[in-house]
Amino acid sequence: MPIKEPAVTELMQVRESAQALGVSENTIRRWDERGLIRAVRLPSGVRRFRRADIEAAQARMYEGLPPLAESDDIVSVSEAKPID
Repeated sequence: MPIKEPAVTELMQVRESAQALGVSENTIRRWDERGLIRAVRLPSGVRRFRRADIEAAQARMYEGLPPLAESDDIVSVSEAKPID
């Protein structure tokens, strides 16, 4: 059975992928080189990333972390007191 190419709308540019993950574009490129996220190479050699792969990476990055609203480490500015 032939391998189906991903639809263009399913592919994200390096910049979009980096923004979605909160990292730099160079970090995304390094992750591709290390095999942490696999890029799809266009005939021109340009990298694209599958949206599903970026979403999966996003889920792995935040796995096990409590949502910000539930964290006890957050102090409201109104509760903060100056340090003398």
